[in-house]
Amino acid sequence: MGIDEVKNIILEILEEEGEIEKEITGNTKFIEELAFDSLRFITLVVKLEEKLDITLEEDALLFDVNTSVESFSQYVKKALSNLR
Repeated sequence: MGIDEVKNIILEILEEEGEIEKEITGNTKFIEELAFDSLRFITLVVKLEEKLDITLEEDALLFDVNTSVESFSQYVKKALSNLR
């Protein structure tokens, strides 16, 4: 599970909502640059959970912790390592 997989799911969500493809880097901010609200973020978490067949803790939804694509990717990596 890497940052590229997270970026691909973000792009899927944006495309499903008719948004033009955006360049996404690790530093890209969910709220400021991608206009993510709580519903979009929940969609991201659910898609990741389905893809990885895991359940993330509720703190995965905290924007103050998971502000950027990189910080969220690190959160997911940590959650996956805790399962092993």
